[in-house]
Amino acid sequence: MMRMHKILLLGLGMLTAACQSEADQVREYETRVRSLESIEEDTLLVTEAIASFDAFAVNYPKDSLSAHYLLLAADLERNRPGRALFAVRRYQEIHKMFPGQSEGALALFSMALTFDEVLLDRARAGQGYTLFMDTYPNHPLAKQAADLRYLASSDSALWKILPEWEEKNRNHQSSQSQ
Repeated sequence: MMRMHKILLLGLGMLTAACQSEADQVREYETRVRSLESIEEDTLLVTEAIASFDAFAVNYPKDSLSAHYLLLAADLERNRPGRALFAVRRYQEIHKMFPGQSEGALALFSMALTFDEVLLDRARAGQGYTLFMDTYPNHPLAKQAADLRYLASSDSALWKILPEWEEKNRNHQSSQSQ
């Protein structure tokens, strides 16, 4: 009985060490990719980091950091040349997996932003922003999503609001000079 207890403790200790080791590894990758000035600076590191983040999420799906690492992997994909659609797919999956967590909301917003800024698909971006506002109407990014949806709805939308911005700027400058 005592021998079985020791074996169990040893096995538990090894499992804890393995978990800790993998957690340390993903933290190290996160630190290293965040220190890059651009994705192109070290594409091998980025590829390894994405694989490490994915493996962590698969091995520890209930860990609170899994959503964080999946979102980080999607963000890295978004910035890799030619990988924006892969990022969109990742954002969709993250949103479905974690709809009630902040990462789920951020994934949906990031998906719309990727359509808007990277893929230049204003129609899908507008749909994404609308879905975000409908799903998360009280989210801190809801107002920004509404503004971006308006801008995405028309190529000339910027020209419609530019005079308003110029007027606000003139008023602000005149109030500072007084």
